[in-house]
Amino acid sequence: MLIVGTLVLLGIALPAAADRASRTPPAGSPFTTSAVNRAAATVWAQRLISRLRLPAHAVSVPGRPAGVHGSLGSPGFSLTTPQLIDDTAWWIVDARPAAVVAFVRAHLPHALPIVGRGVGGEPGQVTDGFWSYAAPPGLSQLTAAVQTDVLPDRRTAVRLDGEATWIVPRPAWDRIPASVRSVTYTARANHAGLDGARPSHGRRSAPRRLGLRDARRLAAALDRLQRTQPGAVYSCPFDPIQPRITLRFRGPGGRPLAVAVDRPSGCASSSLSIHGRRGPTLNDMTSTAAPIEQTMVSLGAIGRCRSDQLVAGPASLALAAHRPTLTLSVRDRSDAVCTVGGFPRIALLSSRDHRLSRGQRDLGRRAAGRTGTAGRVILYPGTSAQFTARYDSCPTRPRAVIARLRVPGTRGDLTARLASTGRRVTPCRRAVVRVDPLSPAL
Repeated sequence: MLIVGTLVLLGIALPAAADRASRTPPAGSPFTTSAVNRAAATVWAQRLISRLRLPAHAVSVPGRPAGVHGSLGSPGFSLTTPQLIDDTAWWIVDARPAAVVAFVRAHLPHALPIVGRGVGGEPGQVTDGFWSYAAPPGLSQLTAAVQTDVLPDRRTAVRLDGEATWIVPRPAWDRIPASVRSVTYTARANHAGLDGARPSHGRRSAPRRLGLRDARRLAAALDRLQRTQPGAVYSCPFDPIQPRITLRFRGPGGRPLAVAVDRPSGCASSSLSIHGRRGPTLNDMTSTAAPIEQTMVSLGAIGRCRSDQLVAGPASLALAAHRPTLTLSVRDRSDAVCTVGGFPRIALLSSRDHRLSRGQRDLGRRAAGRTGTAGRVILYPGTSAQFTARYDSCPTRPRAVIARLRVPGTRGDLTARLASTGRRVTPCRRAVVRVDPLSPAL
């Protein structure tokens, strides 16, 4: 609504307005037409370049001035995509390149929030710059750019670009039918393999059926996703744990309607088949709503782990002066997908079951709450979450052989045997254990 209001205030006619009579979805809808989004990009590129400002003595020229080097032959911030709309203007200014770029930067239009920026040139000499704006409906990027070059007469040639990349929409048939009544999902997490280890397939979860309410909400979440754009190149983070969630949507009488496969790791994406017809890959990274995996958590389709679903994994110990770091993990041993999170309770016990640690301090609880690092960790069958515990070490004290753990939200304790560390765990008397929140284990 904010972006639409901004368009109106700027006097920009929404490209979809003329299509309302034919009920074409507006720009930004995953199911609009390419023509609508292309028109939105054209309007924004023209509007942006018309609002870029240069010094009052700048002279507009109809094309590229003679003597300009080839480096100004392309837009200042162009993406390699055929969906780019670029509006260009050429000027000549009697000022140094750095002064021109500084003037443009000081008089930028602020119709939308600026989300990225950059300048370039030789060391100590700025000759170009770009400013990217929050993309309005129907666009994947909107950027203003300025480039300069010194002419033989010592004046400065200036190239201004208003660049807008429009989104290729999904085909109209690529949506889950409104007759959906239920959805059943299964999931598994594959392991990519690290340090020469062979990749492996995780266990598949038992099927879980969700009713009408959750099925419609998940269908709506999938229908909100934009398609992955043709020709787009992404730099995806590597995640050794690679989950895959399969959702089977059914209509009245259990009739199959659609199958969605969500891949939430790396560059999160989904694929959707309607009545066996497969649509384009969907982008699950840039939706305005939560990713599909997180939507399932918020709906309760993926619930909290119970203590009988968990088992403590092997422990490891890193020695650092008098405050070693103990790494502990909990693994999902069940056939269900569930979540853990927060700061586990921990007690270090001797072979006689005497408690050797006397207290616990949760590290960064406020910061973790603000950044979400204390949020839920989704466990698939066979995958683990881990946390670290630091304590003051006194080598002459009795040795701890067991760590008794309790994951927040569960009712039972887990037991981690510390022999797997290969080292002596000897907390000082009345030691306070400093604990980090649970996070995904590799």
